[in-house]
Amino acid sequence: GTVYQAQNKLTKEVVAVKKMKKKYMNIEEAVCLREIKSLRKLNHPNVIKLREVLRQQTGELYMVFDYVKWTILDLIKDRYRRQKVLGLPEAQVRDIMRQCFAGMSYVHQTGIIHRDLKPENLLWSEDNQLKIADFGLSKQHDRHQQQHTIYVSTRWYRAPEIILKTDQYDPKVDIFALGCIMAELYTG
Repeated sequence: GTVYQAQNKLTKEVVAVKKMKKKYMNIEEAVCLREIKSLRKLNHPNVIKLREVLRQQTGELYMVFDYVKWTILDLIKDRYRRQKVLGLPEAQVRDIMRQCFAGMSYVHQTGIIHRDLKPENLLWSEDNQLKIADFGLSKQHDRHQQQHTIYVSTRWYRAPEIILKTDQYDPKVDIFALGCIMAELYTG
């Protein structure tokens, strides 16, 4: 989908609205989307909050989220653009990663694998709060049935088991992606 910045006409609060590409015949069909199912289960300070789901008469589906101004990728690019320095300061990397691991620990405890962690899906607020976003490839994980789709995650953050095309993987694929992100934060 495509994400837009919007403002609630009544409260004047700024929100993010994700318009889905596909049209849905009814709200029940839309609620079955993995992203919506996953986000409805999650309530953590380091996970983006889904506020509501709206469906137009035309079948267009919109998801309303808290608005967060930047991504972690924006931070990396902005520092390089302003200071010509690759990577972020160590204290900032530690803070970002602490929040990433806290959020992903919670997500994994609820039985969900994100499967698409990358700097673009980690949002960073003006008050230095990290929010994990974009649960479009997420999946409920069952320890007993571990077969999963093999084409997931962005190439540069794929765990070896996914690269080797096994359908037997678990939440550790997210931890691998976080390791890649941490290296990128340090090196730019």
